[in-house]
Amino acid sequence: MSRTRSRIAVIGAGVVGLSVAAELGRRGHEVVVLEAGTVGSGTSSTSYAWINSNGKSPREYYDLNLRGLALMHEQGGGSDWFVGSGHLEWPVDAAHARDLETRVARLESYGYPVEWLDSAEARRRAPGLRMPDDQRVAFFPSEGYVHPALLLVELFRRCGRAGVEVRERTPVAAIEPQGEGAIVRTTDGASLEVDTVVSCVGRWTEQLTGMLGSPVPMVSTAEVGGAGVGYLAVTTPVPVDFAPLLSHTGLNVRPAGGGRFLLQSTVLDADADSARRYGLDSEVATTLRDRFRALFRHAGGAEIESFVVGQRAMPADGWPAVGRLAPDSPLYVVATHSGVTLSLALGDWVAREIDGEEQEALRTFRPARLLDPAARFAAPVPRLPGQQ
Repeated sequence: MSRTRSRIAVIGAGVVGLSVAAELGRRGHEVVVLEAGTVGSGTSSTSYAWINSNGKSPREYYDLNLRGLALMHEQGGGSDWFVGSGHLEWPVDAAHARDLETRVARLESYGYPVEWLDSAEARRRAPGLRMPDDQRVAFFPSEGYVHPALLLVELFRRCGRAGVEVRERTPVAAIEPQGEGAIVRTTDGASLEVDTVVSCVGRWTEQLTGMLGSPVPMVSTAEVGGAGVGYLAVTTPVPVDFAPLLSHTGLNVRPAGGGRFLLQSTVLDADADSARRYGLDSEVATTLRDRFRALFRHAGGAEIESFVVGQRAMPADGWPAVGRLAPDSPLYVVATHSGVTLSLALGDWVAREIDGEEQEALRTFRPARLLDPAARFAAPVPRLPGQQ
């Protein structure tokens, strides 16, 4: 179909914002990205970045993530930013084992790749694991992980090839509807007349949409132990022979590059506080380190190199909010958990919708469902192993 060239402001330069901007630019639009900080300085910088459609419900959300997973393989195979090494899930207690059995059965009914491995086969695929002989684990071969900084490099290159302008350290002060478009005013006093504004600001979505009087509620990252926060630790380099991701009852692990490993344990997140600064020798950091040392061969020298409280971008009910704020609004909203998995797919879907091609995949996830001021939402809090 023929398309009209539009001027579009994309607000936010994380993996979702740059993906959307690159695709809009590729489709012939004049695109400016406005980023309050620097490229990737928001949620993208503290993401576990597990690429999967594992444990996603309802089915419509599973399908979104499945498309995101497929595009990672299609576009990232052989790249330095996507590693499709699979995912091992190792249940130790009965509750985790029951949850895994139920989840595997559901995923098998969808046709999702999964297989059961005995200890010998698991150790063959992941020699660095210390695993007893009688263990049974699930292996999800299509899953993997992303190095977010390297994906950002790739998306920034795509933006450059598409003629997209990226302005860092340019916070937005106001969005004012004008005719069929809007004026975007930035804190340095500049203004930008555009046909469409695309919000890709992650956990700041509520504040940005509030500029137009319809704040889209997001999970708070200020709530201690809430769904919006979780610990992330990176180890020092160690000679551990382990390539996939691991979801263990007490610890989630993935390679982080250069012999380092990224550690997470949702069961420890109940007291995670984004307002606190945690030392590398804090109790929770030490617990993560000790669990890692116990699970892997040649990990005895591991120390914690960095430790942060990750902050999730999650709409208030836990599911994506993607679409125009109102049918005649100049503001198109993109806010979602699983943003790294969905980033490439959202770039395609959002660009198509702005060009007038409604995407059936997004129909369930419109922002309007979140705008009832009387509604109360409760996003699921990730506490089981394998949850994010």
